[in-house]
Formats: sequence, structure tokens, C-alpha cells
Amino acid sequence: MATYDEIKKYIRDEHKIEIKSCYIANVKEICRLPLKKAGNRTEYKYRKNPCPRKHIEVIKQAFRHFDMI
Repeated sequence: MATYDEIKKYIRDEHKIEIKSCYIANVKEICRLPLKKAGNRTEYKYRKNPCPRKHIEVIKQAFRHFDMI
């Protein structure tokens, strides 16, 4: 499985946009991919910074590139 940095670099190179790690984690939840527990999260019921709809498909494309989905 690709690291968050690898995914962010791929998206930056292919689409010329910067993606936050929290966006990747949100899309991983949407795709039902495994997540590790983040030490800086206090509550797991909601996301402070959910991924904008316009970036969801871009991140999913990166997941497909790395054979994650």
C-alpha cells in the first residue's frame, strides 16, 4: 500500500494540486480501506476537514494507480 506522501506526490505531479493528508484519510474511509489510528485525533465521530467533493475522484484515481482499490 502506498504511503500518504507517495499519494500526495503522485497527485501533485499528475494534477498540479496539493492534497492534505486528512483528505486522503477521509477518502480511505469512503472506500473502506484500512486506517491506522492517528494520534492527533481526539474524536473519531466526525472529521474536522472532510475532503472536498472536487478532490475525491482525484484521490480515488491515485488509489487505483497504486492498486489500492
